Amino acid sequence: MYATPVDCAFEVSYIGIKQLFSALFSSPLKKNVENVSLTFDEETGHLLGTMTVNFYSLQYKDNPVSGRTPMPEVSRGSADIFHSIN
Repeated sequence: MYATPVDCAFEVSYIGIKQLFSALFSSPLKKNVENVSLTFDEETGHLLGTMTVNFYSLQYKDNPVSGRTPMPEVSRGSADIFHSIN
């Protein structure tokens, strides 16, 4: 098994962070979010964050192992948890 950790820093709206996690979990790549840290910036109304995502892969005899593990639908909170959308 191969693991590739990816660290990222970002500034995003509340809707944007929800879209980010939706995109991560809808991707067929095997991964896990090792850590995430979010801080609300009162000046901009955005979230400042850092995140580490580990991507995993297996390979044998030129055939990558593929397939997607089904994820149950998860509630993603309110439309605007910080009441920052005008």
